[in-house]
Amino acid sequence: SGTVLVIAGQLHNPIILGFIDGIRQRLAKEGMRTVISLSDYDTSAECDALKYASKNGFSGIFLLNAIESKKLVSLIPDIKTPMIFVNRFLRSADTDVVTVDNYRCGYLATEYLIQRGHRRIAHIAGPETSVTCRDRTQGYFDAMREHGISIDKSFVFYGDRRYKSGCEFGAQIVSMPPEKRFSAVFSTTGLMAAGMVDTLRGYGIRVPDDISVVCNDDYSRDYMPCPIDFTTFEQDPILMGTTAAELLLERISSPTSAPKRMVFPP
Repeated sequence: SGTVLVIAGQLHNPIILGFIDGIRQRLAKEGMRTVISLSDYDTSAECDALKYASKNGFSGIFLLNAIESKKLVSLIPDIKTPMIFVNRFLRSADTDVVTVDNYRCGYLATEYLIQRGHRRIAHIAGPETSVTCRDRTQGYFDAMREHGISIDKSFVFYGDRRYKSGCEFGAQIVSMPPEKRFSAVFSTTGLMAAGMVDTLRGYGIRVPDDISVVCNDDYSRDYMPCPIDFTTFEQDPILMGTTAAELLLERISSPTSAPKRMVFPP
């Protein structure tokens, strides 16, 4: 049909918009259209969208926020439409993937803080259902252990990648006695870092004077009343989207070739 379907969880994350822009701009040069379907991070909705694209002659499918589940894994072999996973992958299935090394994102961000003398380093993690967030959190754990720093479970807060989650964690820090507060925080997203920093500011806790912050993917400026520049380890979403589109075009022209995994460094 010359039309592709992009399945995304939601559009509140600017990095998702970057992926879509890269995909749309590259495919437009080939005269192809891009249609977006939002799943609200629901596996059943993702699977329904996959079936819809497969039954209605779409030329390709991009999955931007796929959550690995038995239902999705069992469906994949039945979908003959070319599929590209972007910033996600299924551990139990061989598929075309364009992603960033999320483990290194977490490891390098944490090591950056350790190298600057921090030992009480908290982590704002994302949902445990997200491969991306799990890999970044594992990077945090490994960097801490390899530098001989013990990890207290209370140092890790699991949010939902949104601004409000950061606000909730900021409120937790505010409620702690000053002598027990963290000296640094690694946030898996810039939006959660922004929420935390805005909450801390409201109580006179300064960043970075009192608490240092490093994050992945700083797209927080549209959300912060008084934006600051975060130190980040991040990816280029438009480049990744463009690469995903190129990979789809390759898959269309060579449907039986082995799946490719393109991994970008942070």
